[in-house]
Amino acid sequence: MMEEQKLQYLNELLKRRNESVDKYVEAMKSWEELTRDSYADPIKLNMDKFLEIMLLDGCFIIELFLKFEDSTLREHTTPFSKFLRFGKNQIPFSVLIHLFHMTGDSNQGNPLHILGPLALKFFRPTISNFARSPPSYNHLLGLVHYAWYSSIAGNGPFLVIDTNHQFIKSVTELREARIKFQKTESSSFLDVKFENGIMKIPSLVVDDDTECLFRNLIAYEQYGGGFVQTNMTDYTTFMDRLINSPKNVEILRHSGR
Repeated sequence: MMEEQKLQYLNELLKRRNESVDKYVEAMKSWEELTRDSYADPIKLNMDKFLEIMLLDGCFIIELFLKFEDSTLREHTTPFSKFLRFGKNQIPFSVLIHLFHMTGDSNQGNPLHILGPLALKFFRPTISNFARSPPSYNHLLGLVHYAWYSSIAGNGPFLVIDTNHQFIKSVTELREARIKFQKTESSSFLDVKFENGIMKIPSLVVDDDTECLFRNLIAYEQYGGGFVQTNMTDYTTFMDRLINSPKNVEILRHSGR
């Protein structure tokens, strides 16, 4: 179904611009080597299949952002929330910039300065505390992670933990040690504090997209090398150790102010 939706979006883009797909195929051929070199591992696909994937994915993402921005383009489209999982798509951002420039939707300025904000606007309902877009990024996931992290960077690293994470105890174990829990209001769910024997934890709203978003950000942190802050990895590790049974969840849910 997802592949059918990508093809539909490509056709809608071409129909709106009264263009042939051949123009984009030829352009993708000139970017093939650059695009393949953007991936860490060799892409074991022949040229035709590789270009087909890049073209479908690239035009789909651009059309998705444009539809989200312009209500006049949204007729007969699937709800946007169902497409969040394309964040796993690691198509190089340079390819998106080239395609966006070709569509003519970037005629008001630098395509990078237009497409970046469009992407952030699309993801903003999922991560409400986005800050600013980064100066440069290789793909959408890098953009999302930077913008998300910059919004909470003032709090510093979430926490420093040993490799075995053994010192983080469960809720029931901490309660036995007379540690109390308190729900707090904060602009960031990472703003966990321990003060005067009270563990203060902001509430976290979990919906259908939460797991996908967390997994993508964690993956980016794990494979981003030593230059990427690992706040999401640390937070999920902390919560995983804190909650190891339904009883732990119940205790936290009833720990009001």
